[in-house]
Amino acid sequence: MTQKEIIYKYLEQINDWVPSYNLIKQETDFGWLGSGSDRIARYMVKDGTIERKEDGKYAYYRIKQENTLFKLPPILSV
Repeated sequence: MTQKEIIYKYLEQINDWVPSYNLIKQETDFGWLGSGSDRIARYMVKDGTIERKEDGKYAYYRIKQENTLFKLPPILSV
């Protein structure tokens, strides 16, 4: 499993904002997150895979949430 896959699965499992320091040198249920995992997470934000917010001196990451505010209902067939 690649580092990107491990990060995604880990964030999916937590299902909440995760501080960047919890992505560095961590053992997860999916594998080891190395010292460069926070950098990989930043790239994943640019790819649109995950979201990032900053609070004080830390960055937090989570799985990209679906915007349900403007979601239209499916079209009904006639």
